[in-house]
Amino acid sequence: MSSFYDILFSVVIAVIIILVGYLIGRLMKYLIEASLKRTGFDNWLKKFTIGRALDKAGYSASEFFALVTSWFLYAFFILLGFEYIFINLNLGYFSSLILTIMKVYLWGLAKVIIIVIPGFILVDSFVGYIYSTSEIREEEIILSPIAEYLRILLYIVIVIFALDRSGMEVQVLESAMSPIIWGLTAVMIIVSVSIIISRMFKSNKSS
Repeated sequence: MSSFYDILFSVVIAVIIILVGYLIGRLMKYLIEASLKRTGFDNWLKKFTIGRALDKAGYSASEFFALVTSWFLYAFFILLGFEYIFINLNLGYFSSLILTIMKVYLWGLAKVIIIVIPGFILVDSFVGYIYSTSEIREEEIILSPIAEYLRILLYIVIVIFALDRSGMEVQVLESAMSPIIWGLTAVMIIVSVSIIISRMFKSNKSS
C-alpha cells in the first residue's frame, strides 16, 4: 500500500508534467499559427476542399493546425501525468491502459490526420487536373459527374486506408461502404449518360 506522501509526491510531479505540457502546447500553437500565416498557407489551402470547409467553419488553416497540435500535446501530457502516477504507485493495469490509449488512440488519430489531409489535397489536385483538360464548356459539363465521382471515391479510399493505418478494424466499414460506392457509381453513370443524351438531342435540333 502506497503511503500518503508517495501519493502526494506522484500527484505533484504529475501536475508539473501537465503544466509543462500546457506551456509547450501554448508555445507550439503560437509558433505554428504565426509561421503558417507568414507563409501564405491560409490562402493556399483555400484552393482545396478542406481549406474551404475550414473557412466555412470559421477557422483559418493556420488556426486549425495550431489548435490541433496544441490539443494533441495537451492530451499527451495529461495522459503522461496520469501514467506517472499509476506507474509510481505500482498500478500496472492502469499504467498499461494509459499507454494503450496513447499508442493506439492518440497516435492513431494523429496518423489519420497526417494521411487524410495530404491525401484530400492530392485528390483535389488530381480532380482539378481533370477539369483543366476540358478545353470547351461542353466537355467540362460531361466530365463534371465523372470527376466528382472520382473525388468522392478517392476520399473514401483515403479515409479507409488512414483508419487501417491507425490500427482500427476497417472490415466492417469496408462492407458498409460497398453498397454506397456501387450506388455512387450507378448515379454517376446515369448522370453522365443523361448529359450525353441531352447534348445529342440539342445538337440534332440545332442542325
